[in-house]
Formats: sequence, C-alpha cells, structure tokens
Amino acid sequence: MTARRFNAVFLYSCILLQIQTVPAYSTSRFRIRDLFIAHETPSTCCKSGNATCSCDVQLSFCAGVRFPDKKHYKDCHYIHFQTPFLSTDDFPYNADVPISIRWPVTEWQLTVSGHDRKGESLLEVSRFFQNISSHSPVTDMTIENDNVTISFSFSVECEQNFYGPTCTVFCNETFRDQHGGSFKCSPDGKKQCERGWGGPLCNEPQCDQRCEHGTCTAPNTCRCDVGWQGPSCSECVPLAGCLHGSCRRAHECVCYPNWGGMLCDVDLDYCSSHRDVCKNGGVCIADAVNSFKCNCLEGFEGSNCERRNVVDFELSKSCTAAVTSSTLPKRLP
Repeated sequence: MTARRFNAVFLYSCILLQIQTVPAYSTSRFRIRDLFIAHETPSTCCKSGNATCSCDVQLSFCAGVRFPDKKHYKDCHYIHFQTPFLSTDDFPYNADVPISIRWPVTEWQLTVSGHDRKGESLLEVSRFFQNISSHSPVTDMTIENDNVTISFSFSVECEQNFYGPTCTVFCNETFRDQHGGSFKCSPDGKKQCERGWGGPLCNEPQCDQRCEHGTCTAPNTCRCDVGWQGPSCSECVPLAGCLHGSCRRAHECVCYPNWGGMLCDVDLDYCSSHRDVCKNGGVCIADAVNSFKCNCLEGFEGSNCERRNVVDFELSKSCTAAVTSSTLPKRLP
C-alpha cells in the first residue's frame, strides 16, 4: 500500500470514528414554574438575623449524571443555571432553561443551592431522579431549612419543532412553504399530510381518481397527455375533422356503421341515410360510394324520379281512353 493511499484510508477511518462517537443530543428545555421563597422571619436577614441586610436570594440549578460513589461531586453537564437575585416582588418566578441531554437518561441528579447578596450560603440540597424524558410528569419540589423555604415545580419539555420522549423527532410546519408541501405535525412529531397531498414531505399532489393518461399536478387536478381529456384523462380525443366516428385511442377515427374514409366522411350506404332521395315511389339503389340511382315508377323520370315522363303519360292517357271507348255499348239508330 502506498503512503498516499494509507494516509487516505487512515483519514477516512478517523472521520468515520468521529461520526460514530458523536453523542446524540436533542434540543430540550428545563422548565421551572411557580418558584416561591419564604423566609421564616421576614423582618430579619435571611440567615444571620441582621435586620439591616437584604433578604434577596440567588438560586443555582445544577443537573447532570449521578455518581453514587462521589457524594459531594456535582455534575452540571445537563443544566447549569443561575437566577438573578430574587425578592418578594419577583414571585412566582418562572424560567425556561435550554439543556443538552444525551439520551437515554436513566438516573440523574439535581442540586439546588442559594446564597444572599453577601455570598453567604443559605442552603444546598441534591435530589436524585430516574428516567427523565419529555413525557415525564411535572415534579413538585420543596426545599426548606431553619430560615428559608423554597418551592417550585419542574419538567423537561422539547424545544419548538422537536417531539418524542427524547426530543429526537424533528418536524417543522414552516418547511411546507419551502418545499411546497402541506402538512401538520402530530403530537409525536409525525408529518400528517393535509387532504390532497402525500409523499415523505407531503409535497406530492394526490388525485382521488387515477389520472389514466396524465399527471396529477394539484390536489384532484389532472393534466392530461396530448390526445386525452376529461377529469381523469380517460376520454380520448378523436382525430381532428372526424365527422361520423369516435375513438378508442388518442387521435384516431373509428367510423360508425355505413361510414368510411380517414375522417369517416364517406357515406357507404347513401340510400339508408337518405330515405327520401327518390321521389314519387322510386326505389333507391346504392351505386357506389356517396352515389346512388333511383328506379322510377312508370310515368316518372329524372335522377330522383322527380319529373313525369310526358310520352308515357300521354300514351297512358290514350290507352285509357281507347279502352274506355271500346267497352261502351253502341247507340241504336
């Protein structure tokens, strides 16, 4: 193996190792609610009893991994937060503290300490908890000694756009504007596509009826391919100029009975579609495409038997007269 190749493989291995060892942190917050501080003797100083000193208190919150074999060790990896000096007018006091937690957390320690403006310690108490998550119930906590009582409640909640018990599920509804999708985030962080949209990002339009020969471009809207039409693009468009026919595929012209030609404009049985073309009792006989002839009754002529035959008519009259005169009885002299 060449030196250059060895260096490349080594660098690649180091990158993979770093990627695999990066802890999975989530965006969460530690919520402190309804914090009160009560002094046993409000008219005296918080600890020393000196009436001229201030009773303002500053609290520190420290949370991290619990080390049972190190009783006096405080790990503040999860939370390291300090309140301002709090006086009576500041209660109830609320705070949201961003925290970084490597999930899962099965056991952790919370230490609350307080001191006055002179820096004298008023109290320090540590409590142990298990299985912290955003689904854990709100915890009420009371700390008291001879001079002061502190009460508050706390919980761990996910920051905005993060969901799940470990706040590792990301869902941001504003992304629908960036990607053209349309969805809402469920309580567990799953994308719930709004009606008419689908796909991983809910940006794929859906049509209730399948677009047979087209593309769904918007909710329940089909853009048909050339030669197709209708709500679901299932109706073919006949060949332009098709007169007496229909289609089964795009741009074709299938003729109705007795019609022919590329545009179905040729009458193959003229007599059937023109029953009154022969007048005066004449009989229509198809002669060729779009052509016919009429067999006229005696005494009529013309292409449509529309005229009387004068010779035949006069001869018919003469014969009728002769027959009539020969059958009449003779007068006696």
